[in-house]
Amino acid sequence: MRVFPIAAAVLALAAWTGCSSSNGGNGGPDQDVPPVDLGYIDDAQEPEDPGAGADGVEDQGTEPDVPQATYEIVFLSDTMFPQQVPSGQPFTIRARVRLVQDQTFVSGRQVDFAISRIETLDGEEVFKGDSSLTRPSSISNADGLVETVFQGGATVELLYTVTATSPDALPVSMRLVVLKMECGCLTVSLGYPGAPGSGASYQLSALTSDKKCADLNAATPLTGVVAEALGLDLTQPVQFQCPPPNTTVTLVVKGVENCPFAFGCVEGIVITGDKATETTPCPNTATVGLVATPMTLEGAFTGSHRLDVSAAFEDCSAVDPATQCGSPATLGFGRLVCCYLRAVEQAFAADAATVVAAIQAQADSWEGTLLTGDEGAKLDAALASLIPDKLASDSPAWVAKYAQVAARVTTALRQINLNSTITFGAEEDGKIPGTIVWDAYNPLYWKAGCDPSDPNFFACGKLVLPMASFGELAYAPTIQDSTFQASRVAGNRVVIEDHDVALNLGRLAAYFASDVASRVYSGGYIADNVVKGGDARSVEQAIAMRLPCATVATDLMSQISSWFTGTQADLETLCEEGLLRLLQQATDLRTPLIRPMRVTVSGSGAYADTSCDLKADRITQVEGVDSYEGTFHPPAGATSEVSGSLTAIRK
Repeated sequence: MRVFPIAAAVLALAAWTGCSSSNGGNGGPDQDVPPVDLGYIDDAQEPEDPGAGADGVEDQGTEPDVPQATYEIVFLSDTMFPQQVPSGQPFTIRARVRLVQDQTFVSGRQVDFAISRIETLDGEEVFKGDSSLTRPSSISNADGLVETVFQGGATVELLYTVTATSPDALPVSMRLVVLKMECGCLTVSLGYPGAPGSGASYQLSALTSDKKCADLNAATPLTGVVAEALGLDLTQPVQFQCPPPNTTVTLVVKGVENCPFAFGCVEGIVITGDKATETTPCPNTATVGLVATPMTLEGAFTGSHRLDVSAAFEDCSAVDPATQCGSPATLGFGRLVCCYLRAVEQAFAADAATVVAAIQAQADSWEGTLLTGDEGAKLDAALASLIPDKLASDSPAWVAKYAQVAARVTTALRQINLNSTITFGAEEDGKIPGTIVWDAYNPLYWKAGCDPSDPNFFACGKLVLPMASFGELAYAPTIQDSTFQASRVAGNRVVIEDHDVALNLGRLAAYFASDVASRVYSGGYIADNVVKGGDARSVEQAIAMRLPCATVATDLMSQISSWFTGTQADLETLCEEGLLRLLQQATDLRTPLIRPMRVTVSGSGAYADTSCDLKADRITQVEGVDSYEGTFHPPAGATSEVSGSLTAIRK
């Protein structure tokens, strides 16, 4: 058990006041200044388990309720020891609010600050002090940052406890001690070769000069702290509020974002008694370069990938399959996908004469078997007299929606979102081997039928398509596993080199035009990220619903039964196969459309340790620094550029 004896500060305070009684607060420029160090001691005796009886058997009584917090408040200053505040001077208290579940910072949360206890250095409670908080509440910004200002009063040798609270978060506290202090000045510039996350902060500690950099690292508990400062921006110099004058110190800097990610240390920094003025900057300056904390990437991560492939597509509205889609094997991808989709559209938009002609053409295959002599002409006439009325009266209204499927499909596929399992192997000779198992398209969007004015429009049509969900489709857009090589570079960043992803945009186009469009158009809907219901399950089933072929066969048989030697079932099959002829060009185009194609992609990102176990457990990208980009390689025609983003969270 650890206890924090307030009385331990008395000796430290006596040492401080003894030093500050002469020579401006120090015996000389090289004399160490002892801090007010409210330390801890380790009690070797473990506390008795309150849940165990005298015989050592655990009591089966009711366990006390433990509140489950959604959020947590984390102070950016070291809370192990009290922060020293010169009397009459302000001290900025900064904290961040983050989600307990995934440690991400949260904006828009109110945090209230209050002085919850005042006591003397020997632990006696005081019910009134003259220090105060100038801002009782703060709302977290985009980086989860909140702050208030503690204004030190004239009364010294008082220890204040400040408690921060927020709804759905456990309260947290830090301590500040108000002292009479002689102040110098020190300004420190920081350097780091990487790109820290937006939530990074930099804790600066000035230690007594007997502390040596060779003995310190990011995990070393710091003792002999004579002054502290906090920086939030790597590009801006950090000023110590009240470092002791005429002192030589060792300067330590920790870069922290949830956990320490970088460390820097320099010795022999001299703080003179000079001070900054309105016209003269602080003459005492130092520069500290931070070095990334070593951590491993080895292990499995859940990857989230976004790929903008819009450059691969073109506007299909003016493409005519009859005149512009010859020699499909040589067409560029954008034109080929338009040829296929426009052929589908034309099949569903075909007028009555075209539908009749398709069924009549199918009937021609009966010549010499079910049809002899002039019976073919008789059947053609019967079809021409019956089918137009059936199309007008019985064709489903949703069929017309297929006449706009090209724009719907190309819109849905301009941005591809993917989930994966990324596994980094053991580093060898500066290279890290890796594999990517592609788990799902998560999400893709089918916005047909969504209302743009709906506040939830952003979530409408959201589809999650696991790789295992496509069955045995000939055009299944399943992505095979990928392999890659990676390397670590300065600043806790990883670079993933060029590697192939078997992303087949042609198969996706065929899948959306058939399996998604047919179900949604024929009465289905998207809920819980999947397509539910729908009378049709494919574009072939959908085209068959243009006519009620069973009814057509019944009516047709009543007209031709006196001479037709076939059955009513033969006539129903004739109707269905004739309708499929409308899709013949689309079916022919689908074969070259789904040929193998790939994306070559590379990327980089900053990795961070959020659980403080020296294992990188999050890879994120900093805008303007990191990249995720590549090239789409179609089976024919020109390549096109791909851009996007990547994040990864350790499993």
